[in-house]
Amino acid sequence: MYDEMTTLFGYGHPAARVWVVGLEEHCGNDEEVQLRIDARLADQRPFLDRVQFHEEIEVDPGEVHVWSNARKIYLGLFGNDTDVGREDPNISDVLLAELLPLPRPQHSHRHWPAPYQGYFANVPSYKAAAIPVMSERLFAMVREHTPPLVILHGKAGHRSWIRSHPVLREGWIEECLDRTPKGRRVLVRLRRDGPTTWVLCDNLTNNGYINWTAGRIDSLVTKIQNIDA
Repeated sequence: MYDEMTTLFGYGHPAARVWVVGLEEHCGNDEEVQLRIDARLADQRPFLDRVQFHEEIEVDPGEVHVWSNARKIYLGLFGNDTDVGREDPNISDVLLAELLPLPRPQHSHRHWPAPYQGYFANVPSYKAAAIPVMSERLFAMVREHTPPLVILHGKAGHRSWIRSHPVLREGWIEECLDRTPKGRRVLVRLRRDGPTTWVLCDNLTNNGYINWTAGRIDSLVTKIQNIDA
């Protein structure tokens, strides 16, 4: 089962100009974990449609800040709106992907769902095995499809593999978007690799350590646009 779950690369299509890459696909609980497993094992394609997938498992994800913030970034960059994670390139220009292949309940970082226990004993052993392989696949896919922009959101999760990557471990430019009310700098890192701009930033959720205000999104857009200036 684990090998089959690694088939999925993301929701959308690889020609999208913006790829938004998190660490892992979250869901509600163990019951939803099984629904996602069943649906993905039944459709062994590397790219799925976000809306069709959630209709298949009969789960309404509700408001997802990662998706809405991705659209705001896209709007700032290109001047028009787009849907995210759709297979039809006429309506969607944002690919949604996760580095790790197994979905897990969102609000429990240590919880290890029962269906996965036959493959890895716990979360640390899973990440130790999966991250090196999946990060290299991500890099290879970017080199193959050359998206103009790849946003790696969730700095803590991505830093471990970036530090050891033979290409991406060096060459980043660190920029400050603004400061929090307590004076903490909101930092982002950017890097060019051929035709692709890589961005490493805080998680695009609005319920984490950093909230993505309009000002921060505008600042991020400016940093991306000026990286070659």
